[in-house]
Amino acid sequence: MEKDKVIQLIEQELVAADEANNNAEFEKHIYAIHTLTSLVTGSTSQHKSYKDNTYNVSSSFQTSTIVSNGTSKPQSASKKPAVSEEEIRAMGGKTSQPAPQNSVSDTSLTANKLVTDDEIGNGDSIFDF
Repeated sequence: MEKDKVIQLIEQELVAADEANNNAEFEKHIYAIHTLTSLVTGSTSQHKSYKDNTYNVSSSFQTSTIVSNGTSKPQSASKKPAVSEEEIRAMGGKTSQPAPQNSVSDTSLTANKLVTDDEIGNGDSIFDF
């Protein structure tokens, strides 16, 4: 684009932004100015480079490296801390070591149960009224 034409368009957008009645209209004209200036700066430079702000998905996948004997060895792209067996048990998972038993006597459980009139509800369920 010609330099004079770009300057004229930027001036028109600047006047329109100054006369804007609301914030959305103002931002629209400022964005137009930004676009016009990026056209000028982008066309004058020999090497155009674009910055990609998107997430790099490939970094979350496993990569493999070739070991000296020709086999590939998978590597995790991101190092994650190991989960302890206690944490696995807390989430309901099975572990190689048995969980320590916190024994509660049966007498304490039966002593806290409610006796109902019809003796059907025993207090084991939240639906026993």
